[in-house]
Amino acid sequence: MAEGRDEFFNGSFPDDFMWGTSTSAYQVEGGWNADGKGLSSWDKFTQAGGNTYMNQTGDIACDSYHKTDEDIKLLKNLGVGYYRFSISWSRVLPKGTTDEVNHAGVKYYNDLINSLLENGITPMVAMYHFDLPQALQDEYDGWLNPKMADVFNDYAKFCYDTFGDRVKWWITINEPWEPALLGHGFGLTPPGKKDLRSSVYKVAYIMLLAHAKAWHTYDQQFRTSQQGKVSLILNVQWGEPKSNTQADKDAAERSLEWWLGWFAHPVFVNGDWPDIMKKTVKEKSDAKGIPNRLPEFTEPEKQLIKGTADFFALNMYSAFLIEHQAFPSGVDWNYMTDQEMKTSSHPSWQRGANVWLFNTPWALRKLLNWVKTHYNDPEIIITENGFAIDGEAELTGEEALNDKIRVNYLTSYVNEALKAIRLDGVRLKGYFYWSLMDNFEWMEGYRVRFAVLSGVPRAPCNEEFVARAVVEYISKRGEADKVQVIDIRQRNIGFLGSTALCTAVIAANRDSKVTEVASGTSFNVATHVMSVLTVYADICVNYSNPDTVLRALETKTGFVQLCIFSFSAVELGDNRLSGLLGVLNPDHLVVLDLSYNGLAYYDNVSIDLSTIFQEMTKFTKLRALSLSYNSLAESHMMNLCKVLEKLPCLVSLDLNGNFVGGSIGCLLNSINQPLKCLRLRNGRVCDSGIRNIAGSKHSSQLTELDVSFNCLSSECLPDLLCILEASKNTLQSLNVSGNEVETVPDLSKQFVDLLSV
Repeated sequence: MAEGRDEFFNGSFPDDFMWGTSTSAYQVEGGWNADGKGLSSWDKFTQAGGNTYMNQTGDIACDSYHKTDEDIKLLKNLGVGYYRFSISWSRVLPKGTTDEVNHAGVKYYNDLINSLLENGITPMVAMYHFDLPQALQDEYDGWLNPKMADVFNDYAKFCYDTFGDRVKWWITINEPWEPALLGHGFGLTPPGKKDLRSSVYKVAYIMLLAHAKAWHTYDQQFRTSQQGKVSLILNVQWGEPKSNTQADKDAAERSLEWWLGWFAHPVFVNGDWPDIMKKTVKEKSDAKGIPNRLPEFTEPEKQLIKGTADFFALNMYSAFLIEHQAFPSGVDWNYMTDQEMKTSSHPSWQRGANVWLFNTPWALRKLLNWVKTHYNDPEIIITENGFAIDGEAELTGEEALNDKIRVNYLTSYVNEALKAIRLDGVRLKGYFYWSLMDNFEWMEGYRVRFAVLSGVPRAPCNEEFVARAVVEYISKRGEADKVQVIDIRQRNIGFLGSTALCTAVIAANRDSKVTEVASGTSFNVATHVMSVLTVYADICVNYSNPDTVLRALETKTGFVQLCIFSFSAVELGDNRLSGLLGVLNPDHLVVLDLSYNGLAYYDNVSIDLSTIFQEMTKFTKLRALSLSYNSLAESHMMNLCKVLEKLPCLVSLDLNGNFVGGSIGCLLNSINQPLKCLRLRNGRVCDSGIRNIAGSKHSSQLTELDVSFNCLSSECLPDLLCILEASKNTLQSLNVSGNEVETVPDLSKQFVDLLSV
């Protein structure tokens, strides 16, 4: 290329270049049940708990549903000419079909579109950005049902009919890769299904048909009168070969084909999957003696899909290093192993707040040229690009406003885009930054921030005012009038406000415990209050700074009676966390909660947790241990067994979201007394794990068992029955959702009777 990747190129963008910013409905709107809106898949997924950082939800988010005028002012102040947002499908069609229209939802989007145009801002509207109406998930099994292609087409026609006289830029589906792989392969997003072998490919097939039908509907019925453009948004991270070997180069190419080409090749080339994907999956399916796991398009379907995009809409943030990885013939061939590659990152790359996010601007130029070469030189619009800074959520004041890292990221990426236009002849027509404002970032909740505008998500009330009011209120109460219940339902007071609230609670309750915290906030104040109760009244609002906490713990002599320890607001490394554990009093600690800390996984490297595990063994009075969502692998489970042997009082164990797998037998055997609570949600537990539970001493005393979203088939039914029979006098909660066993239609009467008990 004519200009080096680290050299700044002086030039200018075309006069008609599209500068914009993006959001999506669930991430910013809030108003999850306002004015007749139907339930969405993300509403259900987040409200169920255990699926997002600190159980945060988008119930309120940035409250854009009630703040259209403020959003317009933000856009005007930025000076952008375009705004990409999405329509909440269930806000306009509560049941997902045109049989029932929510006119209040339609009015919201009409008002937003009209206001944008009045202020000289052009809307780009996505019809689907992950939030499927829950009614369609329940009735059709969502995107696994071929009927969804026609249902989506009807919805798209409704949108064209209702808003198309003013909307000239349409997106049918945003990032189909996400619901296909994360939602139906890994189970990390709605609907939480885990089938990497075939469902992943089937969902992609149905979503492509849905997109194609919606494009043709616009082309045949609306294009002449409305003069708009329609596409779908595709996402990818650039795959850079780790070495110059041909094997790594081929692996990098496969990674791009499986990620981007998966959808781009059918739409922009020939209506069919990439050749390497078709060949590979077919061969591996044949070797297993099973039907082809990759659905095969008919000739009419190929013709339907081919050419159904008026521009190439691209979301790109970062890059990976790719190297070839060979698998034995007996491996479980699936979407991931089919690619025969593995990813890593380079030590020199600046990492963002997400484990996958790195500042690699050169990768954008490479990707733009790859798209130009592979897809017949299309017009391209970058519809998402941005950076979340690690630890930014803990910054305040001038420190938070000193945004040099994001400025560097933006400058570098935009300059690489300019090189692609001026030096390489790429037909790049626009750039949309993600995002307009800090918002709900899916599984990460509000922990990571991408926005160009500083600050936590807006709330219906001023969080600083709430925090001060709570402090003042509690400080005036008499010593005998201890706070026993805090009820702040539907109050999104944010991180700063809830931290101040915690400090105030401690001040009023130094020698007593808070017996209940009722929370309906997007920041889970229940967890947050419990977290701070292990430290003391004069902890400042930036308590999550580890040094501050250490100093406080080292200078105090007593604890409140309710001892909960959870630093889930920050990710702490091994040494710092083991230091915090080291100063805690083992005579007081009865509940240890280290959820959502990313303890075992950093920068694609597995961390040695031996020091942390060793510190845990001293808490001999511990009754409840939660290590949920810490990326623990089976290798960590063996060391955890040694910890559990040293905790004689333990009756509650929470390992949600970790790779428990086949280690469950060892874990159960190492626990001294029968467990009352066992949570293994999303833990890759198989039928044999249920057999281990059924045959253990724990089955007779359980009050709660959560094995949802694992790998449980109907073959585990007899063992589930044994558990239910053994615990029929104690069991209060059993969760097996998200498994094949949940869908077995002919459950025995005994099973049903026991479930009801």
